[in-house]
Amino acid sequence: MNYIQYIESKSFSVKGRHIYKRSQKTNKLEVCGILNESSFYMFSENVMPFKYGLNYFENKTLVDYSELKRYVSQEIKKERNDFNITFDQYNETSSNTSNLISYYNNECRKYLARPFNNYFDVKSYENFTAFPFIDYNGNFKTAQLIKYNDTGNRIKQGYSTTWLHSHKQAKERLGLKVDDKYSIKINCFFGEHYLNGSTKPIAVVEAPKTASILKMLHPKIDWIATAGESGLFNKDLSVLKDRNVIFYADCGTTQWKEFAQKNGYCYSDVLERNNCELGTDLADFVFNSSHKAYTDIHSELYAISENEFNFEYRADLLELNFNNNNKSIEYFTAVPMFFKGLKIRLKQDNSAGVKKIFKDKYFIICKEKYNIINAQLDWHKQKVLKGGKLRGFNEVEFIKALHECYSVLKYLNKDINVKEVFSIVLDNIIANSNISFNHKFVMNRLIPIWDNQEQNLMQFVKQRNWIYKGNIKLSRNEFITELNNTRFRIKLKSYLKRFKKLIKSGKYIPSEAIFNNRYDIKRGLNDIDLMRKEWNKKVLGCSTKKQAEKLHNLLECYENVSTTYKYDIYSGYKTITLLLKNQEYTAKLIADSLGFTRQAVASILKFRRDVKAEKRILDKLNTLEGSLTLITPIRSTDKKGKKRITDFTIIEDKK
Repeated sequence: MNYIQYIESKSFSVKGRHIYKRSQKTNKLEVCGILNESSFYMFSENVMPFKYGLNYFENKTLVDYSELKRYVSQEIKKERNDFNITFDQYNETSSNTSNLISYYNNECRKYLARPFNNYFDVKSYENFTAFPFIDYNGNFKTAQLIKYNDTGNRIKQGYSTTWLHSHKQAKERLGLKVDDKYSIKINCFFGEHYLNGSTKPIAVVEAPKTASILKMLHPKIDWIATAGESGLFNKDLSVLKDRNVIFYADCGTTQWKEFAQKNGYCYSDVLERNNCELGTDLADFVFNSSHKAYTDIHSELYAISENEFNFEYRADLLELNFNNNNKSIEYFTAVPMFFKGLKIRLKQDNSAGVKKIFKDKYFIICKEKYNIINAQLDWHKQKVLKGGKLRGFNEVEFIKALHECYSVLKYLNKDINVKEVFSIVLDNIIANSNISFNHKFVMNRLIPIWDNQEQNLMQFVKQRNWIYKGNIKLSRNEFITELNNTRFRIKLKSYLKRFKKLIKSGKYIPSEAIFNNRYDIKRGLNDIDLMRKEWNKKVLGCSTKKQAEKLHNLLECYENVSTTYKYDIYSGYKTITLLLKNQEYTAKLIADSLGFTRQAVASILKFRRDVKAEKRILDKLNTLEGSLTLITPIRSTDKKGKKRITDFTIIEDKK
C-alpha cells in the first residue's frame, strides 16, 4: 500500500497534491488537505481519522518516502498561479450558444416578448455553459463551467461542473499547457465588477445562472452569485460595505441565514414561506405563475427595485417570532375608530341593491348574499379541527389576516397615514390578544412587500346575507348567539308561511312539506310539529299519511255525499248509510268496493271537524307570525356538551 492508497482507504480522494472529501450536504468533492514531501496537511477539522493540521503516515514501512518526495516534486512543478487570461481571450475562445442560453431565450420571448439580455457575458465551451468571474476592479479571474440540459436544468451526472482554468479543452483553446494545474483563489462574486460605481441594492444568490436571469427581470438590482452555498465564506465582503444587501439562499439551507443574522445583513425566507421544494432557488419560480411563490418573489423584488423595501436589517427584523397560546377566545377590536380627528373607514359593501326580507333588533336578513370587505377582523377566530377540537390562527393564517387588515385600510382610507394606523393596530393585537409577534418585522419586512403588490382585494372579499344594525357593542359569543337567534326567527317565519299555505289547500300536511329536515323539529320547532299533527287529526280527520290516502280515495269516488244513521232494533247498533244520488250504500258495501275495513270507513264517515282546535291553531300561527321579532330561542346542552336550540318563547321587549 502506497501513500495514495493509504489516504484513499480512509474514504478520501487524491488528485495531484490535493486531498478531497465528499461533502455529506452537497455530495460534491471538496478540497480538505494537501500532500507534502513527507507528510500531509489537513485544512478542515472534520477529517477523521486524521486531524486538523499536520499529519504523518502511521507506519514508516507503509510509504516509500523517496517515491512520495518524487511524486510531490512533480506535482509542484505542474502547479501554477499565473493564470493571467484576459476577458478578451475568454470572449474570443468561447461560443455564444449553449443549452442554457437557448432555454432563457425561449422563456424570455414567451413571457417577455424579447430575447434574453446576456448582461454577464455568459458563453460556452463545448457542452459547458461558462459564467465569467470578474473582480471589483474589472480583472478577469476565471469562469465556472456547468452543463445544462435543454430545459435549463443542471446535469448532475458525471463530469458536469468544473472551472475554465481546469478544463483541458478550454486550456487548449487558450494556448495553455493541458497538464499545467492552475491554482486560483476565487475570492470575488460572479457579477462583482458591476458593483463598482453602483448604488443599487444588492441581491446575493448561490448560482450564477440565477443571477443571470434575475438581472434580466429586475435590472434595478445588482445581482451577484457565490457559485455555491460554501462559496460565500471565501469572498471578499468589503465590496458589500455600506450597501443595501439581501441574501437569497437555496430553499432549506441555513448557513446563509445564520451568516446574515451574525453580520447584520438581510436574509429573505420567501422560498420557505411558500413551502418550496428543498434545494430550489428563485430561478425555479420566476416564470412559474401557477406557483404561489411567483407573486411573493416578484412583489418583494419589485419593492427592492423601487427602493420601497426597508433595509434596516438587524437581527430583530429577521424573524416574525409568532406565537399563539390560544387561551382567550373573546372578541376585541384592534382598529381604532378615529385617528388624529379623522374617522377611519373600516368596511365597504354592496348591500344597498340587495332585497331585505327580515329585520329584528340586531340584524337585517337579505334575500341574496352581498360582497363585503372589512378591516375589523376577529383575531381570536377559532378553526374547527378533526374531532371537534378548536385552535386559533397559525402563523400563515395570521400573516394573511394582517395582510387583509392593512390592504382594506389602505384602500378605504387614502387621506390617512395608514402605516401609522396599522402600527397602532399591531400594538392593540399584542396588548389584547393571545398572539405575540415581532412588530418591527411586520412594519419593515411585510408592509413593503404588500405595498408593491397589485391591489387585488377580491382575495379578501367575504359574502354575507345579514347586516348588523345594532348599536350595542357585543362580545363575539353574544354576537354569534344573536345572529343564530335571527337565523332561527327567519327559519320559523318561512315554516309558518308554509304551514298557513298548506292549511288553505285543505289537504293532509306531512312533516316534510313544512320542515327542511327532521333535525329542525328537535331543534326548537317541536311546537310547530305538534300543531301540524293536531291540525291533521282534529281538523282534517287523518293522523297519518295512510289515513289521508284512504280519505282521499273515498272522497274521490264519492262526491256530494251525505250520511244517515239507522238503528237496528234487534242488535241495538247504529248502521251508517251513505247516500249518493238517492241511492243507499252501507259502510260494508263501501269498504268492500274500496278495499278498506268497515271500521276505517266508519271512522271517516263519523268524523266531525273540531272547530275550536282549528281556531286555536290559526290564532297561534297568526300570533307567532306577528311576534317574530319577540321570539327568543331556548337553548339546552346536549350529550356532547354543545348548546343547541330546543324550544322558543315570546319575550316582550322591555323598551
